[in-house]
Amino acid sequence: MTHLQPTPDGWEVKAQSASGTEHSLLARHVILACPAPAQARIVAPVDNEASEALHGIPYGPVVVVCTAWSKGSWSIDPEGFGVLLARNEAQRIGGIDGVLGMLFTSSIFPDHTHSDEVLIRTILGGSIAPEIFEASDQELIARARRAAAICLGPERKPPNMIRVYRHPAGIPQYRVGHPARVATVRAAETRHPGLYFIGNHLEGIGVKDCARAGLEVATKITARHPSDPLSPPMPVERSP
Repeated sequence: MTHLQPTPDGWEVKAQSASGTEHSLLARHVILACPAPAQARIVAPVDNEASEALHGIPYGPVVVVCTAWSKGSWSIDPEGFGVLLARNEAQRIGGIDGVLGMLFTSSIFPDHTHSDEVLIRTILGGSIAPEIFEASDQELIARARRAAAICLGPERKPPNMIRVYRHPAGIPQYRVGHPARVATVRAAETRHPGLYFIGNHLEGIGVKDCARAGLEVATKITARHPSDPLSPPMPVERSP
């Protein structure tokens, strides 16, 4: 989005596609569901207080190591949601410092992998171990495999697939003063009817929190303007 400006009937919105083509539309309601830095940039010409509050929300870098094994690769096949690790526990064990936890993805979402495979997402870094973001892929993979072995038993077979994904701004940090920053953003919604802010940097970092926030905004809009038609989606080209 390159432009957001209030009009007598709502908002003028402009956005640029990956190829440089600019699209524009008029909207009665605008929901900003992008990360805090993008929201801060977009809303700066409209509400400087909200922009500054959003700029004040930091993010911690996160690495996700996705690993697929054949079932039976350990003495215990993972079941349930996953494992969370306290930093002092990871340090005490040794060899897995920086590991925040593991998600047993194939247990949570069986359709995400083959029926004879186990998929685990190991999450490392965050604000407590930001230095791990600079580690090599080999080091990150080694820590992820060691964490799995500690929880599930010695590795009997090597992984079938390993991918490493780095997210420089992975997890928003709710530091001292966060409620005041959120209150400033919510006050901007009152000052600018039809403008809404949602995202995991405001009132909950989980997917369920984001889904709840989206539903709440949709409910507000339909309750206030039950006869408003939905605007057609703006065509946006994806980068190759």
